[in-house]
Amino acid sequence: MPANLSHRVDDCYRRADECRERAGRASSPSSRAMFRKLEQQWLNLARSCELDESAYRLAEVARYFSERRGPPPAHWR
Repeated sequence: MPANLSHRVDDCYRRADECRERAGRASSPSSRAMFRKLEQQWLNLARSCELDESAYRLAEVARYFSERRGPPPAHWR
């Protein structure tokens, strides 16, 4: 799996947390709403990246079984 996908997911969740914190400290309702919206966008992006990771793993498994090359890799067990 491309290592950068996991890092992207972590980064998205970190940025969502930052937006939630900033929303809590915001002085105006419009700023709070903006940071809450940004938080949701970061969470959606994180979930999208997680889906990409799952699809990549599934493709890896399908490729393995279509080629039938010995026992499955250790990271699948």
